[in-house]
Amino acid sequence: MTMEPITVKKVIPFDSKIAGDIAITAAAGGIGYWSVIDSYHPSRWTEWDDSLGNIEVADDFVFYTIRYEDPIFDGRATMDITPELIRHGIQVALDMGLRSDLLAQLSDPLDEMDSEAADCVIQCGAFGEVVFG
Repeated sequence: MTMEPITVKKVIPFDSKIAGDIAITAAAGGIGYWSVIDSYHPSRWTEWDDSLGNIEVADDFVFYTIRYEDPIFDGRATMDITPELIRHGIQVALDMGLRSDLLAQLSDPLDEMDSEAADCVIQCGAFGEVVFG
């Protein structure tokens, strides 16, 4: 008798703080081997003080812009890193089963995402798959 697999769905909270943490982790060590940060203004979004009114940012808010060599079009390209891109990258990475530890890293508020997972999220959000490394 063959057992059918069970599909389990889990709702994971996602907000600007989580997106910002992933963006910082990716910038600090995850994406540096395939991209260069072109513009970055940390003072705009790293002060998570509610009195400043910037805990939540729009999905199209630009954390930073990266520059990279596009392997498909054989040239330079730029891309804005946004909460929307990060949210999409998380979903793609989970759907593809790329990182078995990604769900655990996202589910535990005390567990911070490592730079390799953040790189995976950014690439999946940007390209729909892991293209570099």
